[in-house]
Amino acid sequence: MVREKKERRLRKEALEYHELEPRGKIKVVPTKPHSTAYELSLAYSPGVAQKMPTNIPPKETLSQ
Repeated sequence: MVREKKERRLRKEALEYHELEPRGKIKVVPTKPHSTAYELSLAYSPGVAQKMPTNIPPKETLSQ
């Protein structure tokens, strides 16, 4: 009975906690400018969206 009461209390308090402003648990804040499409494109790692070359050697030959 005591354990159930503690669990109900914890659940209630957890729900109340997450309703407080700011809502949620994690907030992501940009560290670089991001106002324009150009600035956003700079934020991505170089080469992430580049097409893979079609002349990649087979995996087996890479370790030799």
